[in-house]
Amino acid sequence: MKKSFSLFIFSFIVFILLSSASNLGLITKQVEYKNDLIKKKNSLIKLHKKLGKPGPHDWLAKHDEPGETFEEYLDLDPILPTEKKKYLYISQLGELTSQEKEILKITEEFLAVYFNIPVKEGDIIATSKIPKKMRRKSPIDGTLQFNTRYILYDILLKKIPNDAAAYFAITQDGLWPGPGWNYVHGEASLWNRVAVCSLWNYGSPIKDGKINKKFLIRVLKLTSHEMGHMFSMNHCIKYECNMCGGNHIAEMDRYPLWLCPECMAKICWLTKLTPEERYENLKRFYKKYGLDREYDFCNKSLRIIKDK
Repeated sequence: MKKSFSLFIFSFIVFILLSSASNLGLITKQVEYKNDLIKKKNSLIKLHKKLGKPGPHDWLAKHDEPGETFEEYLDLDPILPTEKKKYLYISQLGELTSQEKEILKITEEFLAVYFNIPVKEGDIIATSKIPKKMRRKSPIDGTLQFNTRYILYDILLKKIPNDAAAYFAITQDGLWPGPGWNYVHGEASLWNRVAVCSLWNYGSPIKDGKINKKFLIRVLKLTSHEMGHMFSMNHCIKYECNMCGGNHIAEMDRYPLWLCPECMAKICWLTKLTPEERYENLKRFYKKYGLDREYDFCNKSLRIIKDK
C-alpha cells in the first residue's frame, strides 16, 4: 500500500512538473508572438495617415472616445474565438434581393479571410418578429427602420448558436439605436458577440451588369468593422483606419478597408496569424475581386515587414 501511494505521489509530481513546463513554454511563445507583433506594427506606421481634425458632422465631433492601443486591447482580456466557439454565423434579417445575396456571399468569403474564421449561414430571421414599437419610419426619407437594440438583445442574443464565436444579421432595411439617432448602418456588442448591419442607402449592388465595387467595398467595411467590435475592438482615433467611427456615409467612404498598425496587431492576435500570413490571404481575395487599391496596400505592407 505504501509503495502504491509513493508511486502515486511520484506520478503526480511528474505530472505537475510537465504541466508547468508546458504552460511555461506556451507563455514564452505568447510573449514572443506579442513582441513580434509590436515590432511589425511599429515598422508599418510610416505607411499610415494620421487622422486630421474631424469635420462638424464627423463621428469624433459628436463622440468623445479614448482610442485603444494593441497593448491596451490585450489588457482588456478581449473576446476571442475558441475551440468551442469558432464559427461566424450570418443570418438574413428579412428578404434580400438576388443581387444583395450575391454580395452577401462575397462578404462571407471576405470575413472568413479577414478574421481567419469558418463562416456558416444562420436561419433567415423574419422581420415579423420585430414588434411595432421597435420599428418606425425614418425621419430622413420615411423608409422602414428597425431598432438595433431589440434585434441585438431580444433576437440575436437569444438565438446565438453554442459554437458561434460571433453572430451577424444583415438587412436591407434601415436601423436606428433609439432616441436621438436618425439612423446607423450597423451596431455590435463589444462583449455579447452579436451585431446587425444594414445595406440601406449603399446604392445599387450591380452597375453596368457587374458587381458595383463601391457598394461591395461599403459592405466589406461595415461588416468587418462591426465584427471587430464583436471581438472587443474599440474605435480607432489615431489613424485613418477601418475601425474609425463613421457618422455618415461620406465619412465611411473616406476611410480605408485596411487597418492601422494597432488594429492590425489586434486582429492578428485574435486570429493567431502573423501579419505576413494575413496580408497574403487578403491579397488573394483582393486579386480575385479586382480590388486593386487594397491589393497594392497589402504588397506595400509586406515589403516593409520583410525588410525588417
